[in-house]
Amino acid sequence: ISNLGIKEWSLFALINILLPLVTLVLAGRGFFIGRLMINIFLSNEKTKNSIEMFYKQEQKIFVRCIVSTIFLSLCLFLLNSNNYSSFEKIGFTFFLISIAVFIKIFEQFYAHILNGLKEHYKLQISGSIVTISKWALIVYLSLQKDIKINTIIVSLIIFSLLLIVIQRLFILNYFKKIKNELTNLNKNLILDF
Repeated sequence: ISNLGIKEWSLFALINILLPLVTLVLAGRGFFIGRLMINIFLSNEKTKNSIEMFYKQEQKIFVRCIVSTIFLSLCLFLLNSNNYSSFEKIGFTFFLISIAVFIKIFEQFYAHILNGLKEHYKLQISGSIVTISKWALIVYLSLQKDIKINTIIVSLIIFSLLLIVIQRLFILNYFKKIKNELTNLNKNLILDF
């Protein structure tokens, strides 16, 4: 706080205050996705449809993420423009805050999927490594004398993207494994017949 100043640091703290909005945007998707993932985990007749549903839900969530980011940015602009004398400089920060908040939608979405697939150990390990690295960098950056708040928020966004990529790779590898098992099962059934 001594390096950044209370107003700039409060912008970073605003991200944590706004995080519950992510749950609101997801609107109970966890339960729905959990059911789909159980079908995939059990490799039953609904497996292929469940994998296709995952991709459809992912597209819908991507649209919600963009709309939510734009809406939150506008709200922050409108509600705070009078509180900052140099609003032109701070306006971009509000946009970065919105991205940092709503990028968590994918983190939570993929976490629900990995839990449904019984892959929570991979989720916990990757999440812990990324989180420790993220906070180590944020503490380091905060101690620098000439640091700007946008640099800290961008680093937060980069680590969130890294975690999302890792989570999605776990999910796609699992789906690939299941599809291969189903293909081999179908081949064996045809051969037996």
